This record gives sequence, C-alpha cells and structure tokens, in this order.
Amino acid sequence: MQAPASGTGFTEDRAGSGAVTSPTEQAQSDAEDEGTLAVGSLNMDPDVVNMRGGGRYMTAYLELPDGCSVLDVYLPSVRLNGIVRAETCFAPELFDTDKDGVEELMMKFVKDNAKKTLVPGSSVTVTVAGIMDDGTPFTASDQIKVVSR
Repeated sequence: MQAPASGTGFTEDRAGSGAVTSPTEQAQSDAEDEGTLAVGSLNMDPDVVNMRGGGRYMTAYLELPDGCSVLDVYLPSVRLNGIVRAETCFAPELFDTDKDGVEELMMKFVKDNAKKTLVPGSSVTVTVAGIMDDGTPFTASDQIKVVSR
C-alpha cells in the first residue's frame, strides 16, 4: 500500500520498506495494471557510452505507438532510467531518424547524470518513461553498449 511522502507528490510503502515511488512510476504501474500504458520505441545516441569519456549530453529519440503523439509528451515528467530528468532548456524537435514516416521527439539528458545509472556491458537497457499531457504514461527502451575504459 502506498501513502503520500510528506507532500512531495511521491509515495512511500506503508509496509516500512522505505521504497519511494515517483508520480510517474505510480502512474506507469497503475497503467500496466489497467492495460493503458503506451509502449514506444527508443533510439539512444550515442550507442556506445564510455564511462570515462566526455560529451555533455545523451540524446534520446522517442517514437510512440499509433494513437499517441510525441507532441503530447509532458517533458518535465520524462526520466531516463527512472532518475535522470530530460533537459527542458531545449525546444522540442521532431525527427524521423528511422525513416518510417513517424516522427520522433528528440530529448537530451545530461550525460554525467545518466552515467550514474549505467553499468558496463555489451547490451545495457536504457529506458525513458514519462506522462503525456492527458495523463497517459509511456515507456520506451533501447539497448546500448557501456564501456569503462
């Protein structure tokens, strides 16, 4: 059972586990239970992340399923791996990187923050999730390579 965590909008487990859930995570959990979660596709750039390398941002290209528009994504709700906020200082840009006729929303994440959520591996799952303007939650994942050299 979940209870509000001191007016933050986050909820915490009443069973005493100390687990804290964000409003986005709670909406996604509820939507999965109800079958209303929009599952999209994601293309991360770069495809290979060097944990010691530079670069300021990781870029995500989000495509949503039919019936959902990337223009309806509520950008302040978007998180990479449940933690890293999408940068809101960039104007939303649309691309069709996979050339399938469906536009993707480009979002940027501070790379140093994103690295804190990654572990080295040849096939590391990166997930972007959030809520659309109408409250519908979405999620999308991609596989990247993370190296520690």
